Parts: sequence; structure tokens; C-alpha cells
Amino acid sequence: MVDLTPYFGYQVPQSSLVFIGSPTEIINTLQYYKERDANVPDAIKIEIPPKDSLLQLSEINITCCFPLAVKDHMFDATIEDRVTLQVNANAFDYVRSISQRHDQLKRADLYKFTAGAPIFGIFLLPEGIMHNMQTYNWAQHEKQVHEWKEIRKHELNDAQARRYLLRV
Repeated sequence: MVDLTPYFGYQVPQSSLVFIGSPTEIINTLQYYKERDANVPDAIKIEIPPKDSLLQLSEINITCCFPLAVKDHMFDATIEDRVTLQVNANAFDYVRSISQRHDQLKRADLYKFTAGAPIFGIFLLPEGIMHNMQTYNWAQHEKQVHEWKEIRKHELNDAQARRYLLRV
């Protein structure tokens, strides 16, 4: 894979909202959110930064995970040169599903991608990355993910039986 597209990034202060793309894509999408949420009392207040304050990114690594994850049950999905998703087995189906229906997630010039639990970030990504997520060979990880899910299921059942974990 050879990709020379320069990506830039901007994180809204005091939030987990991260914009990645060209400076124009980022500014247009920030403007979309600012206008959309102008009259929403509890919305994050978005300010439009100058284009020259956006950071050029040498690589993009996004962790995709949900709570109660097993830290060793992760794999790297290299979506394109310099873009890697670190996917936990408990987020595998979710990430694959999002990648197949990304066209529904367009917000102005970028696409909304929640990396599992919100603590891991809400990313707005360019079409090229989303397209590469769609065409990525997710099937190559299915066997390993299934094995990890079985281990996790047994561990959770054991924890529940010992009353270390209560299911509500």
C-alpha cells in the first residue's frame, strides 16, 4: 500500500471529538457541527481554528474497544499506509458493521466513527479511510476473534459464578 495523502488532525478541546482529513474537510465539518449545535444548551462549544493550527499527522492509530475487554485480545488492521485500527475482539463485529455502512455516517465532508466506547474517541474521518475500512479483509481475523470471544465468555461466566461480576 502506498498512500501519500497528507492527513491533518484537530481535537476539540476538553472532548474526545477528533477530526482527521484535509484542512478544508476539517474546517467544513467543524462549521457544520458549530451551526447544527448553535442552539443546543449542553452541546460542546466548537470554535473554528485557523487552518495553520491543524497538525499534520505522520500516522493514525485508533483503538476500537468496549468495556470489559481483554487487553491481549487485540489485532492491528492496517487500513492504509499510516492508518491502523487496533481492534479488540469485543469490538470486531461493531467495527466491521460500521465499515460496511459508512455512507450513512457522513457529516459535512467527513464520516463519524465512534471507536467503540466513547472514552476511546469519536473520530470524523475522510472518505478514503472509510472506503479502505469497507474494502479491508476483515474475514482474515474471524477465526482468531471467535477463539478470543470463547475464552472471554468462559472467563465472564467464571467471574459471575464466583460473584466477582454481577450481571444486571
